[in-house]
Amino acid sequence: MKSKLILFLIFAAVILYAYSTGITGLTNLNGEGCVCHNLEPDLNVHVWIEGSDTLTVGETAEYKLYLTGGPAIRGGFNTAVRFGILAIADSGEQKIGKELTHTTPRFFINDTIIWRFNYTAPEQLTDTIYAVSISVNNDGIPSTDDKWNFAPNFPLVIEQPVPVELSSFNANAVNNKITLNWSTASEINNYGFEIQKLEVRSQKSEWEKIGFVKGNGSSTAVHNYSFSDYPENNSIINYRLKQIDYNGSFDYSETIEIEFNPPNKFSLEQNYPNPFNPTTIIKFTTPDDMSSAPVLTIFDILGNKIAEFILESKSGSHEIDFDGSRISSGVYIYKLTADSKSLSRKMILSK
Repeated sequence: MKSKLILFLIFAAVILYAYSTGITGLTNLNGEGCVCHNLEPDLNVHVWIEGSDTLTVGETAEYKLYLTGGPAIRGGFNTAVRFGILAIADSGEQKIGKELTHTTPRFFINDTIIWRFNYTAPEQLTDTIYAVSISVNNDGIPSTDDKWNFAPNFPLVIEQPVPVELSSFNANAVNNKITLNWSTASEINNYGFEIQKLEVRSQKSEWEKIGFVKGNGSSTAVHNYSFSDYPENNSIINYRLKQIDYNGSFDYSETIEIEFNPPNKFSLEQNYPNPFNPTTIIKFTTPDDMSSAPVLTIFDILGNKIAEFILESKSGSHEIDFDGSRISSGVYIYKLTADSKSLSRKMILSK
């Protein structure tokens, strides 16, 4: 009867080992190691964790657990943490409670086993990853021939999120353009800024998205941003920034207000540079009471049309970059026409 009982226990141990569901509660956090195999850790078994030692609250990173030494045929592991969240990152792993372990012992490859797992940082300022691993001879029977050891505790520093700190936000109106400028003293997970405006005198009651400027992710350096808007009419305009994180969360800046009065005159400036080769800039302004779009036309000295620019905006300050690389040197006339008004000037292309 006694011999039958011994055989049954050996058979049960083999079955239990072959269909192992992992080991938990054995790390330095909450256990004494793999004592069912051997009462003491073996210093010839080397177990260690590799990965980042500094994370930000809510950040997830991958870690690796290494095992070498011992019989080095197959091996298992158990990983635990105090506060953070562990997650499976590799096959042959499972989560039991708050801990990670193997499903079945893994075979050694080149005298080493590597398990991968993910960790998500908690709100606490520090945390520790604990691990234990065992190297077995794969005979199916737990015995003192199997060797295990703890991994050195892996301390973590958890940094608190640094919000996007907006140090300045202002608007300036020059001619027909409003330029928004803002600066950040620090950023974290900053996907970018959506620029929104609301015209006080218009019939619109909702904020309108007019542009987007990409952010700088996570940074403690100062960053400067700008965006230009070209309103068509006299108005009092409110602007704000919608700061968007990579995870989709967002926050709004304070609202700034500016009164916009575009130039109210019809003028044509001398091109610059003049003479030019091959490009030059032509600037002009049109009043806000224009009924037709302004047209800038380039003629040669004989009156032949060389180029024509029809502007979408009827009023404000305008700027045309003229490229004369495809025409020959000589004197040219540029003429501004809008409604019944017209102005013209000469320019010289010298190649």
